[in-house]
Amino acid sequence: MSFSLLYAFREALALVAEEGLEQCWSRHRACMEQFHSGIQQLGLTMLVKDPEIRLPILTAIEIPSDLADDWLSILRFAMEKYKVEIGSGLGSGAGKLLRIAFMGHNAQPETVQLLLKVLGEALQHARLNKTHPAQL
Repeated sequence: MSFSLLYAFREALALVAEEGLEQCWSRHRACMEQFHSGIQQLGLTMLVKDPEIRLPILTAIEIPSDLADDWLSILRFAMEKYKVEIGSGLGSGAGKLLRIAFMGHNAQPETVQLLLKVLGEALQHARLNKTHPAQL
C-alpha cells in the first residue's frame, strides 16, 4: 500500500474521530432520508423498495421507462453542466439504473440539494431532447 493511501486513511479516521462515530452515522442517515424524499418528489423509483434495508450511502434509482433508450444523456448533462458524476448500473443493472452515493464529506444536506437539482434538470433535459432533438 502506498504512503499516500495510508495518510489518506489516517486523515479519514481522524475526521470520523473528531465528529464522532454516532454523529457520522446520523449525518449519513439524514442525508439518505433527504435524498430519498427528493427522489420520490421527482417521481423516480428506487431499486430497493423497503426503506429499512436501503444503504445509507448508496442509492440505486430505476431509469424512467421513457428514458430507457437515452439514459446516457442524463449522465452527460450532469457532468458537462455541473461536473457532477452520476453512476450507471453495473452488470444486469447497466442501462436500467442510476447509482448515486453520498459518502464522507459529501454527505451534507447542501450536497444532497445540489444533486437533486442536477438530477431534476438532467431528467428534464433528456425528456426535452427526446421530443425536440433538433433544438438542443
